[in-house]
Amino acid sequence: MRLLILSTALMLSVQQHNAATTDAAPQIGAALNSIIPGELRRHLEVLASDEFEGRQPGTRGERLTVDYLVAQFKAAGLQPGNPDGTFVQRVPLVAYVSRPALSIASKGLTRQLRYPDDYVARSRRMVRSSRVADSALVFVGFGIDAPEFGRNDYEGLDVRGKTLVMLEGEPRFRATSTYYGTRHYKYDAAASRGAAAVFFVHDPATSSVPFQQLQARFDRESFELMPARPSDRVDVDGWLSAAAFERIAADAGQDPAGLRHGASRDDFRPVDLNAAATIDVTTELRPFESANVVARLEGSDERLRSEYVIYSAHWDHLGRNPALTGDQIHNGAIDNAAGTAQLLEIAEGFAALDRAPRRSILFIATTAEEVGYLGALHYTEHPLFPLASAVANINLDAGNVWGSTTDVINMAFGFTSLDGVLAAAAARQGRTFIGEPFAGGSYFFLSDQFMFARAGIPSVFPAAGVAYVGKPPGFGDQKWADYGKRYHTVSDEIESDWDLSGAAEDARWLLDAGYAVAQDDAVPSWNPDVEFHRPGTAPARQSAAPPIVTPLFLSREVEQSPAFLVECRNTTLVPISSGSGRWARTRSAISIDGAVLEDQGEVGGGLSMDIPPGATWRGIIELRQADVRTGFAVALGAHTRMMVIAPLSQGAHTISVRCAGVWSPDLSFFLEK
Repeated sequence: MRLLILSTALMLSVQQHNAATTDAAPQIGAALNSIIPGELRRHLEVLASDEFEGRQPGTRGERLTVDYLVAQFKAAGLQPGNPDGTFVQRVPLVAYVSRPALSIASKGLTRQLRYPDDYVARSRRMVRSSRVADSALVFVGFGIDAPEFGRNDYEGLDVRGKTLVMLEGEPRFRATSTYYGTRHYKYDAAASRGAAAVFFVHDPATSSVPFQQLQARFDRESFELMPARPSDRVDVDGWLSAAAFERIAADAGQDPAGLRHGASRDDFRPVDLNAAATIDVTTELRPFESANVVARLEGSDERLRSEYVIYSAHWDHLGRNPALTGDQIHNGAIDNAAGTAQLLEIAEGFAALDRAPRRSILFIATTAEEVGYLGALHYTEHPLFPLASAVANINLDAGNVWGSTTDVINMAFGFTSLDGVLAAAAARQGRTFIGEPFAGGSYFFLSDQFMFARAGIPSVFPAAGVAYVGKPPGFGDQKWADYGKRYHTVSDEIESDWDLSGAAEDARWLLDAGYAVAQDDAVPSWNPDVEFHRPGTAPARQSAAPPIVTPLFLSREVEQSPAFLVECRNTTLVPISSGSGRWARTRSAISIDGAVLEDQGEVGGGLSMDIPPGATWRGIIELRQADVRTGFAVALGAHTRMMVIAPLSQGAHTISVRCAGVWSPDLSFFLEK
């Protein structure tokens, strides 16, 4: 089954999807119409040109890029985003290369590990030399302490001064990935406990990065922010090859496969590897200054203008590689000149409004995303405006360059109430918002929105879908697969046959969504099971724009009995039907917290019941005719707000829904097998 989000007109024609303006938002029609493919191409051709040398921080390419972005923001009539009166936020970076030496003593023998065959390592303390001496090696599973999931891989262990060996990723806590599976979390968790070093175990079968890429990455210059205190980071971090981990485990009398398997168990406890590591690291440091480029549109509402919506896109890429023969420039056309061009066009659209939205809008073109989201991290650690006043982040990374799509996605689906805002804006374009996580939600942690999320700001990572207008099935999947081979290579260049109509349409979609957030009295929220909403991690917020349904397939054996987790308040449940087939007399019933209301008659007639907040309802329809489409609608007043419609065979069928919170005034959903 697949969940599709549609507008309230269930069979809305996709032929309408190219319209830039909508009746739902006539006040922003001119802004939407200002975003056109030709302007996007103009920005792309500049930002991804050879002249800009791949836009690497600290180079001539950065200077050209920053100057261009500032000029475009000024030309649009936007205000400087820095309270000091400039469009620039200085970001102090350090370029560094580490040279490590690692030995492990076990059972009276000392083994010298070979760099980079057995391991890669570095020191991110930004000091010229680091030494970890005779540090006990401990296997800590996934290195996670997540009380809400009943998990503590550190239980009973004092890690101070120890070298921690851990797996990448996480056990399966929920349907989507969590913050606990990220290296950022694991580094912070280890450092806060006083660990000396962290080594991840590389697994060729599951790791997202081949070990050869890690070897190349650690061998060349990289970038970091200077830590406020060196102790905020472990002395040394790196990766062990699978073979090196197996030797270390065997020396400790442990089965490597058993350690991996045991780490996934709920009752996992740390395992002493009966060995000690000595690590010496020398590091070459080259401090320099980079920049985020920031522009601002002040809100029109005296009460709300101190709050703001953040649009972000990283301007940086990988620069020039002199070791290559022939073409040496990583132009980064799709990643992320395309997203930066969309940011500029959205900013220009907002600047063209006759009246600014109620909340202020902040546009941030970040630096150093490619080396760890450092520009976004620096902004959240040194915000130009209070983070508690930031109500949402919409991040743009890797724009669509192959034409219009009938569908759109949020890489971070299921994390925030902003799903409802994105879905409503897509519906106003006549497009389908795919209501399901992309790649298990893992992409949420792979661009700048992750840093804004860590700071507590509800964040999204929206993108075009893969159903391209006028193209055969599989066209979009093939295009992105082909691009995957060119990603982060010198081949990511502008091509003459690119069709930027889709990138323009996506930018309009996101302008509309951000405008809706900026206008709403309430503010977006994290969904209840997302770790970023926890006290002390994110500011407390009231739910605003509505989350949409998340499918919870409670019974995979009975396909006709899906269940959904939905948000609703002050709604009315009405049996409805559509489709072909001759109808016979049927029975329909609605049960809310045990109270049952029945109706005998044609499907779609007569029966309704109010749903109080927090109630659980079960709707039952009994059909005497196959090949019909039927279900329930949730309505508010005279307007249908959502529909649950599924092909049902002859017989009785049950749909269960849990209600809590609010619903969108503009959405319906449609379950399709």
